[in-house]
Amino acid sequence: MKQFLLLCFFAALMSSCSGLEVQAETTKFSMQNNSTVHLQNVVWNNTDFGDIAPGKSSPEQEVPEGDSRICFNISNGSQYCTQELISGKKYRTGKFSFSGSTIVVDLGDSKPSELELVLIPTKLLIRNNSGVNLLNVTWNSFSFEDIPLNSSSELEVIEGSYNISFKLSNGKSYRAKDPTKVEKHKTKEFNFFNTTIVVDPSNSSEKLLSEVL
Repeated sequence: MKQFLLLCFFAALMSSCSGLEVQAETTKFSMQNNSTVHLQNVVWNNTDFGDIAPGKSSPEQEVPEGDSRICFNISNGSQYCTQELISGKKYRTGKFSFSGSTIVVDLGDSKPSELELVLIPTKLLIRNNSGVNLLNVTWNSFSFEDIPLNSSSELEVIEGSYNISFKLSNGKSYRAKDPTKVEKHKTKEFNFFNTTIVVDPSNSSEKLLSEVL
């Protein structure tokens, strides 16, 4: 009976000491970057973790407890935050690992994507396979300048759906009948052929591109 009571006493003492150690600890947090994207100016819960290169970890830092998104910049200057809130519990050491499939949100357009995709540019490639020189070619507010016969022009753009407009050597303006949709982090290719249907914006008439001259 005495041995049992003695064991209970030591068990209670150890539990009490363990509890004191937990209360004495600070709240800490660190991050691991398992993606291929270099994360710059990383911040969580108002704490600066600096830059975290691919395959590297941030230093472990004392932080305030709470729930916050991790925000960072990438090499092209865009700013992103994790879609989910990351928790830092009081008197615990937390760690978050980025992977290529981590969902992040572009603060520029509030659209989510996988972290591995953020460095893939959004582009539009316009090819002129018709028999007409295309002048002052535009899509949305982006100028592709002149695209002569058998030539092409490619630009980094923003996602959206707009008609491609252009002028001819006679000064008349036209646009492609159908809008060209460009998706984020993808390259969209549009080809002008003699059979492409174009619209005269002055009267909304439709013609084949080969018929406009």
